Amino acid sequence: MKLRAEMLGSVWTELGTGLDKASTPKKRTILTGIDVLSWNPELDIGVGCFRYVKQSEEMMVLRCKDGWVRVGAVKVESKKEVEGGTWIRSLQNRGVGKKFW
Repeated sequence: MKLRAEMLGSVWTELGTGLDKASTPKKRTILTGIDVLSWNPELDIGVGCFRYVKQSEEMMVLRCKDGWVRVGAVKVESKKEVEGGTWIRSLQNRGVGKKFW
């Protein structure tokens, strides 16, 4: 089954580093404005991982089992909602590409 953009609303998940699942603290995270990408970013990352991509705009892309989605905004527990591209760019110095668990 192909992923359809109109099927997605906001997605709740937990954000962690993915390094040690048992002991890593996780923050509840809401991803909103999710759209299916019509093009392939050609990044070599696993399902559930995300990256910063800059085309005509900055964006956060997330690898799914059957393709890619763009995340419009990210709301991490106890933080303000931030545009996806801005949020992922801010992680550049802290290690981008962590996995959502």
